[in-house]
Amino acid sequence: MSILNEFMSLEEALYPLNVYPIWDQSNRYYCTPLQYQMFAGLGVDGIHFCYRESSQPDHALIIVVSPGAECEVTPVAETITDFIRLLITTGDAGSMEAAANRSLAEYQEYEMGGLETLHEYPEQKQGADAAIARLKEMFGVHEMADLYGYIQDMKQKYANLTFTFDAEDSFS
Repeated sequence: MSILNEFMSLEEALYPLNVYPIWDQSNRYYCTPLQYQMFAGLGVDGIHFCYRESSQPDHALIIVVSPGAECEVTPVAETITDFIRLLITTGDAGSMEAAANRSLAEYQEYEMGGLETLHEYPEQKQGADAAIARLKEMFGVHEMADLYGYIQDMKQKYANLTFTFDAEDSFS
């Protein structure tokens, strides 16, 4: 079984990390690039993660798609393994989207709000801690030193990447 399929098979165990596996590809968002396969969503605002279809899923570039007026599509991880490392670093998939689409100050503010929430809801922190421990054990991974820096480096590395949204329109 691929790393991606193993990850997705955790289903409800991922919920405390705000990761909701997407198995059904029939309801694609208007701003999901055609050449990408959805694999997980945040469960809010249509924000979802995808990998490039033509690649081996375990070695494919991971992007985050943030639907909205400006439809943000941003590379966040080189591979699913790096995606998992980012996830265990923060304990919240929303942090990856925040790091991809916000300034450092806005990202730090987002993170502080998440920490306050965890203090108010200790059962949510316990669920996240259990999910992180399981991911570490299953995949033998460890945290990233600098989540925000890593994602900013990804944005720069893939700045010229073009995404196709339908047969006639391309956006970068």
